[in-house]
Amino acid sequence: MHRQTPTLPRAFLAALAIVVAIGLGGCAAFSGSVLRETRGTLNETAAQTNAEQMLRNIVRLRYGDTPYFLEVGSVSTSATVSAALSLSAAGTLGLDPTLGVTPAMALSQTPSFVFQPLAGEKFAKQLLRPLDLRTLALLRAAGFGLREILLVFADAINGVPNAPAATLYAPRELPDWSSFRRVADLVERLESKGWLQLGVDSSAAPPAPGSDLVLSVSVDRAAAGTVEFQEFARLLGLDAQALTYRVAAAAAGGGGRNIAVRPRSILAAMRFLSKGVTVPAADVAAGQVPVLSGATGEAFDWNRMMGGVIRIGSRDDAPVGAHVRVRAHERWFYIDARDIASKQTFALLETAYALHAGDVPPVTTILTLPIAR
Repeated sequence: MHRQTPTLPRAFLAALAIVVAIGLGGCAAFSGSVLRETRGTLNETAAQTNAEQMLRNIVRLRYGDTPYFLEVGSVSTSATVSAALSLSAAGTLGLDPTLGVTPAMALSQTPSFVFQPLAGEKFAKQLLRPLDLRTLALLRAAGFGLREILLVFADAINGVPNAPAATLYAPRELPDWSSFRRVADLVERLESKGWLQLGVDSSAAPPAPGSDLVLSVSVDRAAAGTVEFQEFARLLGLDAQALTYRVAAAAAGGGGRNIAVRPRSILAAMRFLSKGVTVPAADVAAGQVPVLSGATGEAFDWNRMMGGVIRIGSRDDAPVGAHVRVRAHERWFYIDARDIASKQTFALLETAYALHAGDVPPVTTILTLPIAR
C-alpha cells in the first residue's frame, strides 16, 4: 500500500522560508530608515536644546541668576527589531490544507544621552576673557556682518562707548550708546557698498603661535569723498586721508591710522543682550529685576537701545511660532520666528560661544539618561 507524504510540513517550511526572506529584507530596510530617522531627530533635538539653554541663561542673567551650562557629551541609540509569525490552517481530512501566514515586525529605539557640566576655573576664564580679534575675524568669515559683531562684542571703539553700563546687572547710569550705534550703522553702509573691507594686516610681522591676529580696515578710494566715510572718520578720530587703518584690541587709544577695539567677553555680551528681555510688569513691581531711572525719575526703556539688536518677549501662555522658547520664572520667554534681527543676533552669540568656550574639556560625567520610545 502506497503512503502519501503529508503536505503540511512541506507547506509550512515553504511559508517559513518566505517569511525569513521578507524579514531579512525588512531588516535591511529598517536599518536605513533607523539611521535616517534617528540622525535627523537627534540632530534637531540637540540644536534646539542648545538654543534653549542659551536663551534660558540670558533670562537668568536678566533676573540676576547664575548661568549654567550642560553639554551633551555623547549620544547613542540602540534599535531592536522583533518579528512574529502567525500560522493558521484549514481543510478537510484527506485533502491538502489551506495555510494562512501573518508575519509582523516591530521596531523600538532607545536613545541614551550623556550630559556633562561645563564648569571649573578654565571654563569660567573662557566666559570672562574678552574675545580676541581672531574670533571676531572668524565671525565675520562665518557670514555675520560687522555691524552685528560690533554691537554685541565691542564695548568701545576709539573711545566711543557702546553702552558699557548695560553689561552690568544693575547699572546706575544711563547707557551711552547713540554715537556707537551711528558708527555701526555707517560701517554697515560702507561694507554693503563694498567700500570697507576687514582683513589681516599684511604690513605686520607674522603673529607668534598662540598670539592674536593683527587686522586692518581698508577703505576704497571711491568712498573717500562720501558723506558716510567722512562722518565715520570724524566720529572715530581717524585720518580721512589714510584709507588703511590698523585694528588692535586695546582698552583705550586709537585715532589717526589706528582703530582701538575694546572687546567684550561672552558673559558680558550675554548680560548686554539680557537687557533685551521683556520683563513682565508684575516681576518689575515685585522687585525681581533692577530698574534704571533717568533724571526725571522715569524707568529707562531698554527697548530704545536694544531695538534692532534683540528682543526676547514674555507671556503667560506658550507662544506659537517661536524660534526658541523656554519656561522660566513661571512664564514663557521666547524669540519670535519672524524677528530676523533677533534671530541673527542669537545665532551670532551661539557661534561665538562655540568658538570661544567650546574647547574647554568638561568635568566628569554626572548624568546619563536613557529614553525609551
